[in-house]
This record gives sequence, C-alpha cells and structure tokens, in this order.
Amino acid sequence: MVCAKPMIGITMGDAFGVGPEVLLSAMAENKIAEVCNPIIIGDYNILKYVNGVIKSSYELKKIFDIGEAKFESRIINVIDLANMNIEQFKKGIKSSIFCEAFLESTEKAISLVMANKIDAIIGCPYLNETVNLARSEVEVYDYPSYVAKILDQQVFLMLLNGDLRVCNITLHVPMRVACDLITREVVLKTIKIVNDTVQELGVPKPNLAVSSLNAHAGNTGSYGWEEIEEIEPAIKEARNLGINVTGPLSGDDFLKDILAEKHNAYIGMYHDQTYSVLKLFKNKNLYSGLILGAPIIFAIAGQGSGLDSPFRNIVFSRTLTQTIESVLKLLKTR
Repeated sequence: MVCAKPMIGITMGDAFGVGPEVLLSAMAENKIAEVCNPIIIGDYNILKYVNGVIKSSYELKKIFDIGEAKFESRIINVIDLANMNIEQFKKGIKSSIFCEAFLESTEKAISLVMANKIDAIIGCPYLNETVNLARSEVEVYDYPSYVAKILDQQVFLMLLNGDLRVCNITLHVPMRVACDLITREVVLKTIKIVNDTVQELGVPKPNLAVSSLNAHAGNTGSYGWEEIEEIEPAIKEARNLGINVTGPLSGDDFLKDILAEKHNAYIGMYHDQTYSVLKLFKNKNLYSGLILGAPIIFAIAGQGSGLDSPFRNIVFSRTLTQTIESVLKLLKTR
C-alpha cells in the first residue's frame, strides 16, 4: 500500500496527435500535482514545442533519472528519451517515428515501475493502427498487448466512463481468433479479475454481467456450443466462489442492461460488444482504461489519437485527471 504521495509515470502518447496536449493541458490545471508526483516520459523537445503552442505557464525540466526530479510549483519533470526529431514533427499524420517512440516510452515506464522507482503508469492517447509501423515483427497494436509481451502475462483491458465499467475476454484480435480464445479458464479468470478490480475501485460487493458469444446465447446449442461448454461453467464456478455474476446474456439483453447501468461491470467476449457501446453511450472523450492481470498498475487515458484535432482547442484534459483518480484508488489497496 502506498502511503506517501505516489510517483506516477506518464508516457507522452502519440506525438502527432493529441497525446502531448492532453498531458500538458492537464498538468497546467495543477490538479495532477496536488494528488501525485508526476514524471513525464517522452521526447523533451517535442513536449517543449507543444507546451509553447498551448501557451502553458509551466516550465519543463529535462531529467534522465528519477533522482533528478524536482517537484516544485509550475515545474514538469520530463525523462527525456530524445527519440524524435523536432524537424520531422508534423501534427495530424501517421508515422513510424511515433511508433518507435511509443514503444520506447512504454518500455522505459515499465522498467521504472518494475524497479520500484515509480508506483504506476499512465499512457496518453495513441493511434492503434500506427503502433506496428516501426517494428512489424513485434506484432503489438496497443498498450495492453505490449505490456503482455514485455511481462509475458495474459492481460485484459477494462474501460471506465463514470460508473460504467466494461471489460472483454479478448483484446484487439480478429473475430476468428477471438472465438478460439474464449475458454472456460479464461472466462473465469476474467470474471475474478474484474470482480477484484471493481472492489478496489470502491464497490464492496460488485454485481457483474457476462455476455454470450453466439446469437440468442447459443439457443441451447443450436447456434453454437461456447455458452454451454465454456461460458456457463465459468459463471457457475465464479458463483461458487461467492461472486455475484449474471449470464451469459444474449446480445440484446446485455446491451439493454448496459444502457440501464444495471450492473457494476460488464464482461464481453470481444471488442465491439462493450467498448463501442461505452464510447457511444457516454462522452467518448472521457473514458479511461485499466490493464488488468499484470503485476503492475498501468492505466490509459482515452480519447483516441486525435490526428484530426491537434491544436484545435478540443482536447479533454479531464480524461487524464479521471484516469489518475482510478489509479489512486488502486494504489490505496495494494
């Protein structure tokens, strides 16, 4: 359990989108420094440029080690990875330059938290489709898959928007692959992790809902056997462990319950069952993500990369402060 003001490493996100703007705009509101000691991880020159564009009154301090940080008024500590060329910096484009910087900042943040130099990590917005440009052999598409690769852990992604919490059994994978990944063991593991996380977020006795995979929840096997062979046994075992969980719900019932916010968290089988609904149902620019199943706390400030909106005054700094609020709740229980 963390007692002092926690040290949180925040990666820069997509330099060609709104990542740096979200980060620096939130820092300028001074709310972040009130609750934690933030350490920014990224390219100092890019951040300095963006800081000037948004006319922030805060000063960036370049450091290369945590021990050099100074947590003083209007000072933003930046661990400079010096991995981008300011002359190649163009807002609103897709670039392999960002991809390499994204991977390096994520690696650096994870190394710091594993060495107990920081307490948690928050990743700023990025663009999924450009992550694989620089290292095609890596086969990662987002923060969760790269965390899983580095730590050799199976992880899950929970998205939060206010009291609405959703998580999927699978990450960003093709539908044909997703179906094969839905096993009794993985469904049960997800239910347990989601239940524990929702408790850490302040709900003592969570009420969870689990979706089906097939139409009409398989219709007793007529439309598929995954519900009978994999999902239902996992739910039954979770109930035997004392977890309050409903399902498997057919697609329409699952959606109806999400819209009514009937449960404390919703577990889907694949991406579009939950994430799309969360982004459509509430302000899509005010959600955050928590990577579950890893031995570290790694959160994501949602909003999308915003390649079409940098420097257009539509950045939502609230997405980062909201993410920090969730991280602080987790830190209090660990």
